[in-house]
Amino acid sequence: FLRFIILLTDGNENLCKDDKFIHEEEDQNKLKNKLLESILGSIFVGISPLYIKRMDSYKKNNLWDCIFSFNNKELEKIYRDPEVSDGGELLKLVEFKDKVGSILKLANLSVYDFVLKFLNTERIGIIDFLLKNKTISESERESYLNILGDYLESLKDFSGNNPFNNSVRDYLLFLEDIEGNDFLEEIEESIREIVKQGYVNVISYHHCKGLEFEVVFMPFISKNYLPAAFGKTQLYDLQIFNYFSEGEILPGEEIRKKHMENERNLFYTGMTRAKSSLFITANRMEDNSIFFEEVKNIYRTLKSDAETKYKKQKKGKNIFRDNKAAGYLPEFYKLLYSYTGSRWLVRKTAAAKTIKLKKGLKINVKNYLRAVSFLKLFYPYDKWWGSRNFTKNSRDPFQSIKPVFSYTSLNTYLECPYRYKIRDYIGLKEEKSMGLIIGGAYHKIMKFFFKGGSSDFSWKRLLKIIDKVFEDIGFEFEYLKKVFHFRAISDFKKYFDNYFPSP
Repeated sequence: FLRFIILLTDGNENLCKDDKFIHEEEDQNKLKNKLLESILGSIFVGISPLYIKRMDSYKKNNLWDCIFSFNNKELEKIYRDPEVSDGGELLKLVEFKDKVGSILKLANLSVYDFVLKFLNTERIGIIDFLLKNKTISESERESYLNILGDYLESLKDFSGNNPFNNSVRDYLLFLEDIEGNDFLEEIEESIREIVKQGYVNVISYHHCKGLEFEVVFMPFISKNYLPAAFGKTQLYDLQIFNYFSEGEILPGEEIRKKHMENERNLFYTGMTRAKSSLFITANRMEDNSIFFEEVKNIYRTLKSDAETKYKKQKKGKNIFRDNKAAGYLPEFYKLLYSYTGSRWLVRKTAAAKTIKLKKGLKINVKNYLRAVSFLKLFYPYDKWWGSRNFTKNSRDPFQSIKPVFSYTSLNTYLECPYRYKIRDYIGLKEEKSMGLIIGGAYHKIMKFFFKGGSSDFSWKRLLKIIDKVFEDIGFEFEYLKKVFHFRAISDFKKYFDNYFPSP
């Protein structure tokens, strides 16, 4: 819709040769028609695709000019077909024309003010649609409003950071620059470089493509996480944008099907990253994902087939045919052994009983011998217990340590006492993050400015210090360096103007 407004307000004569949106008048008309048809057929306007197709026969250059060049009475004469009932479509068209006409008068506002007024426009605004649509549940309505709030917050930030270039056109140019920027591709490529052997690497499903690991954990496979909850079609979501294909809108079921295919591909990508072991978990407090249930059923089938094959092996290797051993073990251990994934529990039980025995605590000797016998018969003895030595933490957090009092430490304690304990009380250093790097740079700038041995407290000197500090910082991406450098100049300029007023 923003792009459509730009096309309407600029006109052909204002479109420059190097404009990123459109070059030729013929292409401009095609784009206008496509955008307008999409908007008219959306759930917010609700005009029938068949009626829009009938309207196409009247247009010469573009559909909008044909609609907007007539007043409402003339429009009714042109688009009313006495032989065919329009079902109120003409009334919707006239109402839409009036609303857009009023919106066009706001095109000179900042993109934040423009979108805010547009969202609250009666009949075609999203806010009006969400509040009046009774088919939307309260939870869905709240979720949609939260998304809109986040979007408006981003527009507000854009308008605030660009006070002289924050129009709708400027915002669209900004989006075009992001789409054409290879910064995101650089980040994706850098993921391959930061993967470290011997470490736990936390990577998204998108970024793990092309990588392999010995062990892969896929947590939180719960309902509405993967696959993600399918959202209803939204006019303002370009990926689920209602578009016309030979006069018909893409059905909602088709969009839902494509959504599920993409989610299933992500799940498959995550599973196939594992070389040796794959662990898939879900939250017991929530409903399981359909993908989790499918994998669970596949696992049960494979386990059943493996047990059937196992029973056909030699008697000496088959616990189910060793009646003597099976009779010696209590029912509890037989039950545990029948489920391969629970064998570790028997090992832990025997380990716990052994520790109690060493400490002289009272235990049931008969049960203890049964547990140890189980390990001897059916568990490799060389893997019973770990061979690791006990270690002692020399940095006991409960010993008396000289307290650290600083603004940073006290602020950390207010935000997160546990983080204060680890970083300031125990003294474990954090891995350098972008926040720490930028914070350190700001501290250096203030230190050099006030403790540099100079009496020159001018903005010119402060600016030189800022440039020097950021020149010495090694950023992985030049793009980030420029962004944080300009932000630092802006922050310190505000600081300087507030605390160093002109005489």
